[in-house]
Amino acid sequence: MNKHKVMQWAVAAGALAATGAMAQGYVGGGVGTSRVDVDCPSEATKCDRTSNGWKLFGGYRFLPNIAAEANYFDFGKARIEGADGGEGGSVDADVRATGWGLGVAGFFNFTPQWVGVARAGLGRMTGKVSLSGDVSGSCSKTSTQPYYGVGVGYAFTPNLTVDLAADFSRVKFCSETDLDDTNVRLISLGL
Repeated sequence: MNKHKVMQWAVAAGALAATGAMAQGYVGGGVGTSRVDVDCPSEATKCDRTSNGWKLFGGYRFLPNIAAEANYFDFGKARIEGADGGEGGSVDADVRATGWGLGVAGFFNFTPQWVGVARAGLGRMTGKVSLSGDVSGSCSKTSTQPYYGVGVGYAFTPNLTVDLAADFSRVKFCSETDLDDTNVRLISLGL
């Protein structure tokens, strides 16, 4: 084998080794406050659009600042009480939003400890409505929606980062509920 071929193989092996060293997997999760931004009927006695939500995520950095990522979101629920149930009746509704998605995440180092992240992708988001009172029942609708998020984290060690993040998407509801498509968001603190 001539010197030229040996040099080509050495460069190729070095590039593969460097790619393997850069690539790394990660997992994380977060909990926080969520909002399902439903339109509340004017006759409702109570309308609470905020609750608690959470998320799980995992990714694989195939470049130092770019990763492929999978996410699961629980955007919490909204609670509507005393809505018109027809014929003078009253109905309460729990409106939940969940979803999972696949996308990309970009990481931006501000300092060795502080890092920013931006993520975007497509998700299968589910809006579920459960009715109780004079009318009862439930229905759900799943649709493909874009999601995006931003966050900032502080690395205590190379393998442990605490982050504050905001994630956003939309959900659709089954037509029987008369609820419009709505925005959802999750503000979370996580590891």
